[in-house]
Amino acid sequence: DWNSSNNEIHLFAGGGGGAGSATAGSPRAGGGGGGGCGYTKVTNLTLTPSSSVSYVIGAGGTGGSGSAGTATSGGNTTFNSGAYTTTGGGAGYADLSPISIGGASGTGATFNGGAGGQGSTSPPSSGGDGNGGGGGGGSGGPLGIGGDGGNGFGSGTIANVAAGGGGGNGGGSNGGNASSATGGTGGNNNAGIGGGTTPFNGGASSGVAGTTLGIKGSSGIDIANAGIGGGGGAGGIVNPSGSGQIGGLYGAGGAGGGNSVGGGTAGSRRAGGAGAQGGIVIVYSVGSAPVANSNFFLMFG
Repeated sequence: DWNSSNNEIHLFAGGGGGAGSATAGSPRAGGGGGGGCGYTKVTNLTLTPSSSVSYVIGAGGTGGSGSAGTATSGGNTTFNSGAYTTTGGGAGYADLSPISIGGASGTGATFNGGAGGQGSTSPPSSGGDGNGGGGGGGSGGPLGIGGDGGNGFGSGTIANVAAGGGGGNGGGSNGGNASSATGGTGGNNNAGIGGGTTPFNGGASSGVAGTTLGIKGSSGIDIANAGIGGGGGAGGIVNPSGSGQIGGLYGAGGAGGGNSVGGGTAGSRRAGGAGAQGGIVIVYSVGSAPVANSNFFLMFG
């Protein structure tokens, strides 16, 4: 019952993983957030009913460990033996140079994802500083490119360390940069809402002094309003639950981990968040009877 003149195929790749924080006394760096995936839309693809179509769903990238562990990029998603593809978000990075780099945006034929935010860094002379992780980039989607993740904030005072917010999903806004004692806000969706609020998978931060997580970006609306795709994860800081968070829904980047004020020691260090897996959403109409089954939503994840 495939209708070659009335179908849409939405391809999302995997989101990149966020880097773990890098610490060795001093210098130190918060992890960079992972990039959001690219998005490809295929309209009115001609296929033969009852035939087979091969596809690959891109896996989400893994987050780096809490000791400058290496994160991985998100996997690519392909459809119809690779005729259509979209690429995963890049992995966040951090090392003892100190350097923190957000993951690159995934690319798609329709829209790209958002880039991951940078974690803050401490120079070699400031071993007592703590650093916040960068927020993950949002997935591209039918309504536009994904929002970028916000940057983390570092300080020699634990109460002031804060993490970047996650970017909103396709067509939404960037995640906010952290500032002293204030985690970055999550990016909104295309409708200008959803970052850090329910029911859009926002997830507010703990708000405790010295443990100021960023806020996750919006995960969109729903398939009927084309608001699919994931918002980036919120950056991590230093408390036990402060590892970088995973992004929501398809293709969002995971956030970077943070580290604590250590007084010249390694201190506390946190892992980065994993990227969200990719997905394929197929919407089509069979056109003729049976009328009761005239519209289908096929979701592969």
